[in-house]
Amino acid sequence: MRRYFKSVLSTIEQILAYQIPWKNYEKSLWVISSISWMLILLSACFFLIFTFFYFYNQKEILEIFPVCGSGCLFLGGLGVLAFPSPRLSGICAGEKALTTLFIWGIVAVIISIPIYVHSPKKEFSAALFEGVSCLTTTGISLISEKAPLPAMIEFWRVFVQWMGGIGIVLLSFTLIPALKLNSNLIVFSEFSQRLQKTTPRTQTVAMHIISLYLGVTLVLTLLLWMAGALPFQTCLHYSMSCISTGGIQSYHYPLTTLSLYEKIILISGMILGALPFLGLLQGIFCPKTFFKDTQIRGYFILCGISVFVISTHRHLTFDYLFNVISCITSTGFPCATALNSISSLWCLFLILLGGCSGSSAGGFKLFRIQLLYYISKNKILKTFRPKHLASVYYNGEPVQQEDVALLLTSVFLYGAGYIGVTFAFSVLGYTPKIACLLSCGLITNSGGAAHSISTYIENFSFIEQWISICSMLLGRLEAVMILGILSIVFKIRRGMQFI
Repeated sequence: MRRYFKSVLSTIEQILAYQIPWKNYEKSLWVISSISWMLILLSACFFLIFTFFYFYNQKEILEIFPVCGSGCLFLGGLGVLAFPSPRLSGICAGEKALTTLFIWGIVAVIISIPIYVHSPKKEFSAALFEGVSCLTTTGISLISEKAPLPAMIEFWRVFVQWMGGIGIVLLSFTLIPALKLNSNLIVFSEFSQRLQKTTPRTQTVAMHIISLYLGVTLVLTLLLWMAGALPFQTCLHYSMSCISTGGIQSYHYPLTTLSLYEKIILISGMILGALPFLGLLQGIFCPKTFFKDTQIRGYFILCGISVFVISTHRHLTFDYLFNVISCITSTGFPCATALNSISSLWCLFLILLGGCSGSSAGGFKLFRIQLLYYISKNKILKTFRPKHLASVYYNGEPVQQEDVALLLTSVFLYGAGYIGVTFAFSVLGYTPKIACLLSCGLITNSGGAAHSISTYIENFSFIEQWISICSMLLGRLEAVMILGILSIVFKIRRGMQFI
């Protein structure tokens, strides 16, 4: 009996003395740690919305928010406390990109739970569609305006959109340097040596971006509130929708009821949301350098050309100008519907182009067009002048071969995605025109409300909903998807060579 008791004690001592070799599980620890902290952040968002409505409008409080917040806090805290902090030394770029895609999928599912509980459509795919539409700042909805959601859910959709607008900027800003990619022009042209010298730490710049984003939101809210025509919640609703370039209207106060002053404030918010946040930060600290940025200058020139094109309309009103700014910032606010053929085609071009890189706007991004122009110009000059050895520069930085390769890759994937989504909708029975407009609104994350396709979106089937979800994520997480796809391709090639 004593021997048996001693053997049990020795076994227990060995179990207690056993140390898990965490060094062998660094990649798993990094994934768990990332998911855990993301769950803690989501719990803070749930409790923030609950607290806001508790003090502002107690009649509209929904129990699902504290329940989701408590669940996210428990799981996130358990993951942080139960596992040690990981080291990022053994994680490659492709694995970080794939993990980012996985985390965005988890976030989309969690934020869709309150919508699923209180949505008139009881399919979870419809709720996931709504969540992804908000998270990617697309702003389209399957729910008809005739069947409004509860006020807390409506505000939650706008808040998720607002978080998605700043989230994609911070994700790209922190992910690109973390991937140890030497190119300055992979996704955001704002990663210049000037900014790296003035703000060398990524965390410091991220805090500046968050402060700027929050400050602009509050200023827009106060400017709208000072007009005295809208309640504070609606002012906050529109300010978050503008700075995130999401384009979700308020059900009780649509755009048609807003005054000229309020629409001017919304235009200012949309333009600020479509400008590069790092460029805005640099302009605050050094205003003289703001218009020296090639992309910012090109964007304001494009705005001027757009105003000139829209002025060709016979019955020009301010709503048409509002509609152009909504298109060029990929916000998607529907304001003017009766556009002539030239204006309609130009607005479609603006939606495809989108805003600046490093902003909350979607679309193909202006800096890619500028880079293609400079590279093509240089190649043409070399053709007619063989001794022409001038290098291509963008924002004072030389364009490397790696930049050109990644630019062409992004152009190919963007075009292939657009053609693929258009073909898929055509197969499902839509006319070529409607299929092109649907794919344009989804991939550019503009929503397509400017071209009145919301009636088609409200009747989406299960398959069309999943095609739209993948399209919106492809348009928003283009850089991360490119890196993830390339990493998968390289892994398959290595496996085939090994075989």
